Amino acid sequence: MSHRNQSIGTFSGILEVDSPSAKHLVLKSLGAAAFEKLSEIYRELETTGALLEDDLMRKPEVRYNPRPARLIHILLAEAQCKDLNTIEATLLATKNLKSITLPHLSRLDLPIFLECPHLSILLLDQLRHLHMSRNKSSADLTSQILALLGLSSQGAFEHWPRISRLISAALQRAQRNLPDIAE
Repeated sequence: MSHRNQSIGTFSGILEVDSPSAKHLVLKSLGAAAFEKLSEIYRELETTGALLEDDLMRKPEVRYNPRPARLIHILLAEAQCKDLNTIEATLLATKNLKSITLPHLSRLDLPIFLECPHLSILLLDQLRHLHMSRNKSSADLTSQILALLGLSSQGAFEHWPRISRLISAALQRAQRNLPDIAE
């Protein structure tokens, strides 16, 4: 079964088809058994609609990696995470997309980010795609960015130092670009 979204086309629900780069990265970093496990989770996510990103505006002719494949890349290549359980938890968190949007993440408190470091990965992906968001008002974004900057200054994202730096840079960039983002 494949899901269709008019703004993004069709995904097969097969990780190696939808994102050959994610397949290569998982095999290189974690091996074939891990790839099979993550492929199984990816198929499950496709059946729940978690590959669709209706909250983002995309050009129809542009191919891109679905969110779970992007998260695999962030975890393996940028966070250098080799823990399969963490990668699985991060991917499974995308089942309920409404709970990982920027407005929701900005309302969480420090202990939650410290207890669930995979939320930092979800946040980084959200921030990187903020400019494509369909739901954006300047006032809402300003309060969300400021709340996340406060969490950042408290060390909420320090589980992975490189990811923490990337989140801080993305938050600062978002804060500078707020008028442009909200138009």
